[in-house]
Amino acid sequence: MLIDTGADYTILSPRDAKRILDQEYDSIDFRGAQRVEAVAMGGFGAGVVEPAAISLADQDNVPLTTPLPIVISQAPLGIRPEDLEMMSVLGSDILTLFALRVDRPRNQVYLELSEDY
Repeated sequence: MLIDTGADYTILSPRDAKRILDQEYDSIDFRGAQRVEAVAMGGFGAGVVEPAAISLADQDNVPLTTPLPIVISQAPLGIRPEDLEMMSVLGSDILTLFALRVDRPRNQVYLELSEDY
């Protein structure tokens, strides 16, 4: 998963959506649902907004679950979702809940819950 502070939405790539949703991905109506044009990683893509929730755990394994509408990306016509290399994106819609800390020597990223949440 890619962290993109400039992305408006959290985006599930076609490959990840297919892996998580399996057959449900094939039944998504990309023409009839709430469509969005998402900007992430310097590019544009179309997808549908679906209600979801994201669950994270802190260092003590205490869960945090929050509602988060997620954009599910549509695979281009004629390309199987599992064949795409596009990464899913953690966007600013969820990142606004956290302080983002990058530990380059350890090659790790930490999300620290905002005191306002």
